[in-house]
Amino acid sequence: MRALPEHYVPMDRLPIGAYDTREALKALPPLIKGYLRTGCMIGDGAFIDRQFNTVDVFILLPVEGITQRYSERFQVSANDIG
Repeated sequence: MRALPEHYVPMDRLPIGAYDTREALKALPPLIKGYLRTGCMIGDGAFIDRQFNTVDVFILLPVEGITQRYSERFQVSANDIG
């Protein structure tokens, strides 16, 4: 997926090699790290949503690609709902 041309903001803000990959991964929010670990795909470009003061990025996470380890970790049973 790609942001609409009139709203497209490129995400390649730094040249490759101009940052420490490990430090960049540490700085990511936990939810994004989890998505990356489970094999998500990230869209091309961002959208600056001024109304909600956020930056939106398309993330596709095919559930069939989630490993057994992560699937078991995040499953909710009827007993958990209470």
